Amino acid sequence: MALLTDLLSTNTTNIASNTTAVANAGGAWNLVAEVTPSSSATVELTGMDSTYVTYAIIASDVLLSSGNNITFTIKQGGSYDNNNYYAAISSQYSGSNNITGAQWENQVNQRITENNTPTNSFVMYIYSPSNASGRTAYYVQHTGHNDGSAYRTQTNGMQNTVGATTAILFDCGNANFSSGSFKLYGIGG
Repeated sequence: MALLTDLLSTNTTNIASNTTAVANAGGAWNLVAEVTPSSSATVELTGMDSTYVTYAIIASDVLLSSGNNITFTIKQGGSYDNNNYYAAISSQYSGSNNITGAQWENQVNQRITENNTPTNSFVMYIYSPSNASGRTAYYVQHTGHNDGSAYRTQTNGMQNTVGATTAILFDCGNANFSSGSFKLYGIGG
């Protein structure tokens, strides 16, 4: 408990003697890439490598030209992996206490949004993308708005194939990304 107190009070005397705990405490979010779409059919974020163990994508105020679902595909090496994803998704919207849930296997593009929300924000975590002998895992927390209702969607899963992840491509079907911001951060030091 003393270490937590030291971290919160910035008592560097005790922190300096416990470098393992400090290294495991996290680190800065370092901006790796940023895309601001304007009438774009897709958004691609590149720059994932072994520099960071975890990456985060913050998508803010993403407006679609029409209601559609946002999906993503993971790039392994030089090509996008269309060999499917194992995932679970759950959704909830205002005015309903029900949480809908579905599990999928073998989805080519993994869905982030639910119920064709045209206004969206989400955070996505990508774990160990540079592990060439493992499957990239991800977690997404989405918030959207459509027709007076707020939507919350959670998606988690992993690639079905083994290989290092180098980029992510976001798509919104027959709509376009009209505006918003997609930022890729490397987490840690």
